[in-house]
Amino acid sequence: MNYWIHPDAEAELGDAAVYYAEHASLAIAEAFLAEFERVRDLLAENQSRGPHADHGFRVYHFDRFPYTVVYEEDQRAGPQIYAVAHQHREPGYWLVRASNVPAEAPNPAFNRTRYGKRRKPGPRHTVHYRGPGLRCLPPRAG
Repeated sequence: MNYWIHPDAEAELGDAAVYYAEHASLAIAEAFLAEFERVRDLLAENQSRGPHADHGFRVYHFDRFPYTVVYEEDQRAGPQIYAVAHQHREPGYWLVRASNVPAEAPNPAFNRTRYGKRRKPGPRHTVHYRGPGLRCLPPRAG
């Protein structure tokens, strides 16, 4: 069972385990690490398990925790794990770790909400003003 894990992905794994140990319990942190080992073993057995993602990567979601393993298939060396990413945080931040992904400037069509998440501006996300104190949502497209 061979696999490779990016040093930043290994750091993410350790940070998440420390977080669970400090904020939940040591048993939860151990369960998190056991879940990663289970996913790692499944991917080592069959690298085609996870669905395809952008740029030739595959993803596999943890069952008990909101984390995803982002990996690349390599038949000789085993799965190449690039990220152990939290599912509710910035998507695609790990793309800079891979050498086959071209560097792209951030899309200016996306901006951040007050909670730090990205959203695309448009009529669905804006509020129209119909007077000094009357606000309404935009009309739905027919």
